[in-house]
Amino acid sequence: ERKSASEVVDYLNRCFAIIIGHVVAHRGMVNKFGGDAIVAIWNAPQECPDHAFEACQAALASVEELGRVAEPDPSLSGARFGFGINTGEALVG
Repeated sequence: ERKSASEVVDYLNRCFAIIIGHVVAHRGMVNKFGGDAIVAIWNAPQECPDHAFEACQAALASVEELGRVAEPDPSLSGARFGFGINTGEALVG
């Protein structure tokens, strides 16, 4: 099914609101948006010793809530979400 540009933007905004809520709840920070992607970081600028665990928890909570929201909403049916998590040193700033 084809969606208009405004329908796609509305859809992404609803999904982003869910994901951002879980990122923040799990001590992360949204760094930037790019098209249909969100880049979030943990352990900077505030230290978060269990950053990998928190990032995984945020992703799992997001997937769970997106699934619950999509089920009764036909405009979200067929949506697929992917989460990539990397850990290691990074230059931030």
